[in-house]
Amino acid sequence: MRKGTCICISILLMAVPLILSVSAEELSDLPIDEDDIISYWTFDEDEGDTAIDTASGKDIRMGDASSEDDRDPSWMDGIKGSAFHFDGVDDVAISSDIEFSSPEFTLSFWILTDTANRKSVILSYANIYEVNEFILEDPGDLKVHIRGISRDTGVALNDGDWHHVVITCDATSGDLRIYKDMKEEFRGILSAGAPVRTGGTLVLGNDQDEIGGGFETDQAFNGTLDEMILIDHVIDIEDVRDIYEYVLPPPRILERTPNGGTWPVGVSVNITFNIEMDMGSVEEAFSIEPTVNGTFAGNGMLISFIPDQDLESDTGYEVTLSKDAFDIYGRSLDKGTEFKFKTEKEEDPSIDDDTSVDDDTTDDDVKNGENDDTWIVLAVLFGLFLGAVILILVLAFIGRNREDM
Repeated sequence: MRKGTCICISILLMAVPLILSVSAEELSDLPIDEDDIISYWTFDEDEGDTAIDTASGKDIRMGDASSEDDRDPSWMDGIKGSAFHFDGVDDVAISSDIEFSSPEFTLSFWILTDTANRKSVILSYANIYEVNEFILEDPGDLKVHIRGISRDTGVALNDGDWHHVVITCDATSGDLRIYKDMKEEFRGILSAGAPVRTGGTLVLGNDQDEIGGGFETDQAFNGTLDEMILIDHVIDIEDVRDIYEYVLPPPRILERTPNGGTWPVGVSVNITFNIEMDMGSVEEAFSIEPTVNGTFAGNGMLISFIPDQDLESDTGYEVTLSKDAFDIYGRSLDKGTEFKFKTEKEEDPSIDDDTSVDDDTTDDDVKNGENDDTWIVLAVLFGLFLGAVILILVLAFIGRNREDM
C-alpha cells in the first residue's frame, strides 16, 4: 500500500469519531431519548444535494431535475437554519431503507405552504408490499394513507405560515392523532392491526407510483419542509411541546436598556428579544412612569420606545413590560420585566451668573474703576476752586493799583 493512501485512510479513521460525536451531540440536545429516534433531518446544510440524517445515516438526497440547471429541491431559510423548498413542478428528495421497527411511530416536521392543490403530496413512503404504504396528501385538508387505507383529518396547513405537525400512529389499536402547533387537531382510527412495514423508500415532494419514481406533476408539492424527525413510538402532548420549543424556543427578553444608572435626557428605551415579536402586543404591554408620550420602532426582535421629546432632567423612570406581549406565533413571554433608570441633571440655561458687561472684567476691576473716576472729579473741582481764588486775587491787586494812582 502506498504511503499517501495510508495517510488518507488514517485521516478518514480519525474523522469518523468526530462525525459521530457531532451527530450524537445534536441528538442528545433533543427532548426525546436518542435511542428512540429512527431518523432526524435538520436540513441545515444550506448547500449541496444532501440532507444528513444525524440518527441513522439515512440521508435524503435531492432527486433528478428536469434539467442540469434546476437542482431540486432548493435551499432556503427554514424555521431554524435552512430548509428544503419544493417548486410544485418536479422537485423531489429521496431516502432509502427507512426503518419502521415498531408497530408505533411518530413523525414530526415543520411545513410552510399556501398551495390549494388538493392532490399535492407532502411525502410518500413505498416498499415492496405497497406503493401507498404511508402518504400525507393535501395540505389544505390533510389526508393520511396507511397501507392503502385513507382518512381525511380536516387539518389545514396551507395558510402561508410555518406550522409544526406531529403525526402519531399506534397500528395495534389503529389510533391516529395529529397535532398542529402543540394542539391536538385530530383523533381517529386508521388501519388497526396494520403497521407500516420497514425497509422502504421515502420521497418528499411527490407520490410514488413505483418505488422511488412514477412522479406526476399534478401531485407535486409546492412549499417548504424543515426539521423532520421519525420516532419509533407514540409520544404524548408534553413531548410534542418539548419538540416544538426545542426548534422554536418561547419568547424571552435578552437585553434591556437603559437599565439602572444615569442616562442623558434624550435616551430611548430598547428591548431585545430572542424571537420576532408582535409589535402591537409589545406596545400594549409596555408602560413607563412617569408617563411619557412616544412611538415604537424596530424589527420585531429589537423594539425601541422613542419619546416624543427629551425626558425630564434629574428624574427617575420605571419601565414595565408585562408577559401579555407575544411573538408572531402567538406565544406569550415566559415572564414580564421591570427596570429603572434616572436621567442626568441638566443646568437651567436661563440662569447666568456673569453680571459684568465684559467677560474679562472682575468685581475688583469695577471697584477700582469707580475709585479712579472719583479722584478725577475731585481733581477737576480742586482745579476750578484754585483758579477762582487766583482770579479773585488778581482782580483785587489791579483795583488797589488804580486807587493809588
